Amino acid sequence: MTIARPRVENGGLILFLAFITIGLGLVVSSFAGALLWAALAALLFQPLFQRLLERWPGRRNTAAAVTILIITVAVVIPAMIVTSLVVEQAAGVYNQMRSGQINFASYFQQVHDALPMRLQRTLDKAGFGSFERAQAEISRAVGNSASMLAQRALSIGANAAAFILAFGVGLYVTFFLLRDGAMIGPAVVRALPLERSVAQRLADKFVAVVRATIKGSGVVALAQGALGAITFWIVGLPAALLWGMLMAIAGLLPAVGPTIIWGPV
Repeated sequence: MTIARPRVENGGLILFLAFITIGLGLVVSSFAGALLWAALAALLFQPLFQRLLERWPGRRNTAAAVTILIITVAVVIPAMIVTSLVVEQAAGVYNQMRSGQINFASYFQQVHDALPMRLQRTLDKAGFGSFERAQAEISRAVGNSASMLAQRALSIGANAAAFILAFGVGLYVTFFLLRDGAMIGPAVVRALPLERSVAQRLADKFVAVVRATIKGSGVVALAQGALGAITFWIVGLPAALLWGMLMAIAGLLPAVGPTIIWGPV
C-alpha cells in the first residue's frame, strides 16, 4: 500500500512549519518585553502619527520616524534618567537600613500611636495586636525591594548589550507598527476565527480599553507620584524620588493607592 505523494508533501510541509514556528517562538521569546512595550507604544502614539501624517501626506516613513524621535526624547530618555536615580536612591536606602540609620519600625509605631483608639482596637482585633511583628515584616519587605532594585542595577550594567539590543528591537518594531498599523490591524482582525463584524468590535474595544487604561490610570498614577516626590523633597525627606516612584506604582492599586506609601512616611 502506497501513500499518496500530495499527502506526504502536505505532512512534511506541516511538520516543517511546526519546526519553524517553534524556532520563531524561541527567538521572539527573548524579546517578549520589548515587543509588548512596542505594541503599547504604537497603540498609544498612533493618534500622534496620524496627525503628523495629515501634515505630511504620503510620507509615512517621515511621520513614523518623527513619532519615534518624539517618543525617545519625551518618554524614553526621561524614564531612563528617573530610573537610574531611583535605583541609586534605593541602594542608598538599603545601605542605611542595614547600618541602622533608618528604622521603619519606629515610623510605623508612630503612625499606629497617632490613630484613634477605636481604629487601634480594630487593628488589634484584625490580628495586628502584636504590631512589632507587622512592622518587622513590612520593614523586611521594603528592604528586600530596595535590595532587588540595587541588584537589578548591577544586572543592567552587566547586561548593557542585551538591554541596548532589546531597546533597539523595541524602537524598530514600534516604527513599523506605526507606519503599517493601518494594514497590520485589519490583517489581524481577518485572521481571527470570528465573524468579521464581531472581530472588528472586539479589536476596537480592546484598543479603546488599552488606551483608556494607559491614559487614565497610568497618567494619574504618574501625576500622584510626581506630586508625592515634590512634596517629600520640599519637606526634606531622604530619597524623595524613590518614595515618589513607589507612590506612582501604588497609585495603580484600587482603593488604597498612594496612601500605603505617604501614610507611614
